[in-house]
Amino acid sequence: MLSYTHKQKGGALQRKPQPRPALKSRQIRGEDERSLGRSLGNRSVGRMMAQRMPLAPRIQRDPPPAPDPCPDGVRQIDIFAVNLPGSTRTIYDDQTKTNAVLAQCCARINITGGESWDTNLMDTDAPHGVLNHSTATATTEVQDMTAHRPGGNVLHAYYVPSISIGSRGSSFYASRYGGAFPSTANAIQVANSAADDTMVHELVHVLLDDGGHHADPDNLMASGGTRNVGVDNMDAAQCAGI
Repeated sequence: MLSYTHKQKGGALQRKPQPRPALKSRQIRGEDERSLGRSLGNRSVGRMMAQRMPLAPRIQRDPPPAPDPCPDGVRQIDIFAVNLPGSTRTIYDDQTKTNAVLAQCCARINITGGESWDTNLMDTDAPHGVLNHSTATATTEVQDMTAHRPGGNVLHAYYVPSISIGSRGSSFYASRYGGAFPSTANAIQVANSAADDTMVHELVHVLLDDGGHHADPDNLMASGGTRNVGVDNMDAAQCAGI
């Protein structure tokens, strides 16, 4: 708004507009601007400091190491494989499964070698072309087979086309047949019809020097007719024995 003063000039009134002081409002606006500037400046400084000051690094804690399942190491069982005429299965078909089962007991097999044996010993007694085997006594064919040890003084695995009594495998250990097989002649035989765990089942018979079978069908050493192939648990006593 404008205020007016009246002056006499040449007999006429002349109104001269006179602006209303606005100092106070300008001062207020100036103070507001300075306050706003300080506020914005503080924010800018805060952002700059935040950018310049690195965040404290996070402390990363690694999980504690898992306990060693085999603190005493892994036992290695040396095996030499012999394939007789007509056999189609090899020890390499059984190696992975065998080691997976034996890992429960901190053990594994080590294949020291192999041989394809050109022999007619399975024609010694009828029926021919199969290994004649008995649970009561060591047959001539079994004795001739286990006497053939091209791998030296290590356990031998003999792969045969079939076994006369229809079993998938068998084992020969020190106490079997009244001690007919000394420890240096420990051996197993595996037929073409073997299950995935037949070889390791027979191997553990030898390592335990025991032909007995476990009552639990989930145990590796349950008999072939009741065993849940693929579960193949081993208990502490069995692991201690091998």
